[in-house]
Amino acid sequence: MKTGYPNSAKGAGILDLNPHQNRQACHDDHELAYTLQGAMTTNTCSTSTKNMTMPPNARLLSSLVGLMSIVCIAMTSLPRATFAQTDSTLIRVHALELEATTGALPVHYSSGKKIQATELSALLAKAAAYLATSLRVSTEINVALLSRDDWPAVWPFPYGLPYASLNAPWVVVMPATPEESVLYPGFVGLLNEIDARTMISNIGFHEIGHVYTSEYLYPPDIDGPPLRWLDELLAQYLAYAVMQALDTQRAAIWDTFTTAMLNLPSPKYTTLEAFEAEYNGFLATPEGAQNYGWYQSLFAAKAGELFKTHGIALFSDLKTKLDWSNVSNWSTATAITNLESVAPGFQAWHDAMN
Repeated sequence: MKTGYPNSAKGAGILDLNPHQNRQACHDDHELAYTLQGAMTTNTCSTSTKNMTMPPNARLLSSLVGLMSIVCIAMTSLPRATFAQTDSTLIRVHALELEATTGALPVHYSSGKKIQATELSALLAKAAAYLATSLRVSTEINVALLSRDDWPAVWPFPYGLPYASLNAPWVVVMPATPEESVLYPGFVGLLNEIDARTMISNIGFHEIGHVYTSEYLYPPDIDGPPLRWLDELLAQYLAYAVMQALDTQRAAIWDTFTTAMLNLPSPKYTTLEAFEAEYNGFLATPEGAQNYGWYQSLFAAKAGELFKTHGIALFSDLKTKLDWSNVSNWSTATAITNLESVAPGFQAWHDAMN
């Protein structure tokens, strides 16, 4: 989740960091968690879910609607903390005076979460190392692994929505107890519990993807993502690249969920232009949140398609063949034309949505 919040972006084992163990009893896939990624800037939940008509995929949709109801309740009940514009996510994390792991990717963790923090540090350090080597760019990333009690001091929105800061110093914030995440009920409505926890950890790759997209492609003076859909697509691409390189089982889970989401009836908004226009209001209603989830699955599907054709080399092609110095001035039409020149098929992808 990479958000527009001021100067911020985005019981036992935290994340089921080894999804290959104990998988016999259950299987399935991906998630809606990362789909809630950036729209938490609205705190009005005006639409009731009780009068919604359920299409044929009633079990799947009812899970999504139930999750959105939880999100709405959480959004209206959380204290509306405000942070100074000069604050950074890292300052707020340091203010908690948490213990931290050592190593290339430090994880600041809430009390009692040392084991989970050590596992998460190893997982995300591998992702960061892969991207740093592949893209030949390095940066410092801190991770905050927070309990429900510590979460509001850093981020005043529902517990368990992973996110990355918009700018350096880079911080990725993750829930220490995925079962308490606002996203978890939606996951277990679609997946088994093991894959639901795995998907929450997979979102960490997406957040790392936001960081490396910013470091590698965007000019240093840019203030936040230029185009929301482009930023989400690129983060999905790097997340998929990481999973294909480090753990293909995670990528398979990702793919399965993506397919399931895109097999649902088309939502109200389906164009890239609408994604930009509606971005800040998607989570105002259950239907809007589901729509946002559909978009994230659309981006995940495109990212997977591109990666299978171009591999990680696509990112270097994007960097060398396009002028990113004026990316802040790109419109959707400009971006599609530019991307088409590097990876043909973007224009058709765009037009199919219209």
